[in-house]
Amino acid sequence: MSKIFSVSEINKYVSGLIKEDFLLGREISVSGEVTNCTNHPTGIYFTIKDDLSKLSCVVLNRIRNLNNISIENGKKVILKGHIDLYLRNGSFQMQVTSVEEKGTGDKYADYLKLKEKLMDMGMFDEMYKKPLPKYAMCVGIVTASASSGGAASGDIVQAALKRNPYIQLVQYSSRVQGQNAEYSIANGIEVLDNYGVDVIIVGRGGGSLDDLSAYNTEAVARAIFNCTTPVISAVGHNINEPISDLVADAAAITPTAAAALAVFSYDEFSSQMNDIDTKLRKLMNSRIRDYKTKLSDYDWKINKLSPESKLKSREEKIDLISHKMLQVLINKIEQRRNKLDIFSEKLHGMSPLNKLSGGYAYVSRLDGRSVKNIDDVNSDDILDIYLMDGRIKAKVIEKEHIDNKI
Repeated sequence: MSKIFSVSEINKYVSGLIKEDFLLGREISVSGEVTNCTNHPTGIYFTIKDDLSKLSCVVLNRIRNLNNISIENGKKVILKGHIDLYLRNGSFQMQVTSVEEKGTGDKYADYLKLKEKLMDMGMFDEMYKKPLPKYAMCVGIVTASASSGGAASGDIVQAALKRNPYIQLVQYSSRVQGQNAEYSIANGIEVLDNYGVDVIIVGRGGGSLDDLSAYNTEAVARAIFNCTTPVISAVGHNINEPISDLVADAAAITPTAAAALAVFSYDEFSSQMNDIDTKLRKLMNSRIRDYKTKLSDYDWKINKLSPESKLKSREEKIDLISHKMLQVLINKIEQRRNKLDIFSEKLHGMSPLNKLSGGYAYVSRLDGRSVKNIDDVNSDDILDIYLMDGRIKAKVIEKEHIDNKI
């Protein structure tokens, strides 16, 4: 039975073969175009490529700092270094010691040319950016389906439903790279725009400049620019800013972040609605109290100014005046009665009958004239003498003056 090797033994053996190889075991020079460049705490990791193949490369920090090396996507370079096998994951890479620039790569040059063209056309201008809806109810997604290996689709759906389990998601499964991918993406944008969604997410997972090439095309740029629905570009983990990010109404660094932009949080919304409901109820109750107070004031004023109220007030005044007049009249009558009593007493004291009852008599002539003094009668005159209990006819026989002076 043959020996069974461990993975690490195989990787170490292959690494030894590379180091002992006549070509790869010494410093070599490789030319290509830089892509997928990433700065890392340990160094710069990137890929160089030609029309047929790609090669992973790394410039460690001590080499970068020593030789002042910088790497940019799209640059054509000549690298010096040696090939080694990375034991941990079994991949081989070139450990770079120096970099010589040869110019800009064709892909990157095309990217810059298109970017400048669209910028001159005003397609990146902020004046054309549409605001994202605050409360989107239906979100469109243009990306590769999960069944075809599109990780972005699952990330968007998961993030969207986490924020709002009631959100409606409509996906157009497009190609994200390869032949005619840009037309598939552009068609998806147009279809969802006509469908009537509230916002559209266009994107994919991260990749190199080549992987993202469909999002750096004029077809996709025009589809986004002409879309009447707000569009979020979500080309994940990109190093160079894709054309789609520049044309879109908003851009997110990952598909998950795009979902957060497009979908409102249902929990936050519910909390806000509860707060608003509480404030509205307080405001409404306060307004009702104010209106009740005003209504009460108006009711009082209306009652006060109404004809009925005025009549009632006048009636009360008339009653009061009548009462006062009646009281005055009663007082006057009482005063008159008291005076009458006094006069009655005086009259009683002066009454002839009262005097007659005291032994006096009333004398009158036959013609009815009273006899007040001696000159009122003559001898032989017939007189009537009235006493308390009767009348006497008498004839004057003689009259005599009597001096009453004391």
